[in-house]
Amino acid sequence: MNKRILSFAVALLLLFSTLSSLCSCSAKEKHITERFDCFDTYCSLTVYCDKTEFNLYTSEFDTVIEKYHKLFDIYNSYEGIVNLNTLNERAASGPIEVGQELFRALVLAKELYSITNGKFNVAIGALTSIWHDAREYSSKHPQSAYIPSQNEINEAISHTDIDSLLLSEELQTVYFSDSKLSLDFGAIAKGYVASILYKRLIELGCDGFLINLGGNIASYGKKMQNEPWSIKIENPFNDKSLGYNQIFTLDNSTVVTSGSYQRSFTYGEKQYSHIIDPKVGYPADIFTSVSVQAPADSSALADALSTALFCMSFDEGLSLIENIDNVEALWIFKDGTYKATSEFGGKK
Repeated sequence: MNKRILSFAVALLLLFSTLSSLCSCSAKEKHITERFDCFDTYCSLTVYCDKTEFNLYTSEFDTVIEKYHKLFDIYNSYEGIVNLNTLNERAASGPIEVGQELFRALVLAKELYSITNGKFNVAIGALTSIWHDAREYSSKHPQSAYIPSQNEINEAISHTDIDSLLLSEELQTVYFSDSKLSLDFGAIAKGYVASILYKRLIELGCDGFLINLGGNIASYGKKMQNEPWSIKIENPFNDKSLGYNQIFTLDNSTVVTSGSYQRSFTYGEKQYSHIIDPKVGYPADIFTSVSVQAPADSSALADALSTALFCMSFDEGLSLIENIDNVEALWIFKDGTYKATSEFGGKK
């Protein structure tokens, strides 16, 4: 796949416009269901339909995000559920049987590790844990902010080998061959759930909707008047003089952004983001954000790729994207420039 790169001299950031969508029903009204209690972020579903249909879609939306919020939770356990917290606490003691939903997610995570040459790695929990602690403490106590020591980082890296995550397809069990291995689905959870919601809503008969899981956008169908979904591009440095520059369309597609402008903290004169490069053990520091666009049922892939590309050089990331069909990307550099593959946002 040959992608032409477009270069621009102004820093931009995806700002998703408030959009509505279309469902096949008679008395269509705009309905939005919102959640703030899952995945530590804002989640919403927007549709145009009658109240009865909306109740059906809302029920499915709530059921799916609540289920996977619990399955992917690394901090809490739940009665009758084997989740990531369960695995992190017990899987090194012996194989643990898990449900089909979690097992499928783990299989995909290992596949995505291979696709991204290890830049996306759910076995990074030992690293994300020490950086999470540093970020939480430093954000609350800036005068005594700190970062993990190099010895702590080296030790954590030694326990991030994805091959230590052993999956038995036959028994549907999970085993950690490294007693200090720890899983973290933070870089794929929302995209994975968006992919599931996308398929389920179509199965229920909804012919147009917008899913927003903390900025992970997945769209289907058209808006009213048969208009396509769209996203607006805005600069990331709050320079109002630059304003909006381009509108990109979404045609049954997903856009996922990984950025350094959220969940960051300052130590000394340097800002550290929450996106950790699994190879070097430090937060990646090349871009302000990376956005990936893919078919809407591939939101999990887009989520993993946005994280992986954020941790690669531009040339390395471009080489990766060039070899994946139907995937486009936008890289925003720290110096105020950006580059995009030529079909990002529907451009031809």
